[in-house]
Amino acid sequence: MSSWNGFWGDSHHVWTITEYNELVDLSIGAIHAHPKSKEHKQVPMPPLWWSNIEYWPYILRYLPEGPIKLNLSESETKDIEEFTARTLKELEKTLNNKNVNSIEYSPILCGKDSLNELYESGHLWMRGSYLLHESRIPPPVWVSKREGELREKNC
Repeated sequence: MSSWNGFWGDSHHVWTITEYNELVDLSIGAIHAHPKSKEHKQVPMPPLWWSNIEYWPYILRYLPEGPIKLNLSESETKDIEEFTARTLKELEKTLNNKNVNSIEYSPILCGKDSLNELYESGHLWMRGSYLLHESRIPPPVWVSKREGELREKNC
């Protein structure tokens, strides 16, 4: 069953818009691992590096709120520092021991052509998203309201 899902409420995540008007959201590819998503056995979606945000499909919604200030505890700060150190160590190991041809890349949504390619290849997330698009299941009311506020703000 197709339904809307996202990093909403207290579940913020980081994404950015580049100087070339590209939306980059790599963490969205991990939304299926979020505790609230796990309950619904969500299909993993590809990360985004959308090259033309002038064309935006119905199935993707971004509601900017601005910078978020984190008040991390000492233990949370330590966890992030340890995670960063492990990540940098893995990166160094990969750079030193692999060549570019041996690295597997997952699909990245980068525009409408990539949406079509994923659909044609039978990608499960894209197939489900197509059903969501075709059925025109409305987004949650608060999402539509926030989109209206953003439109008014930008006029």
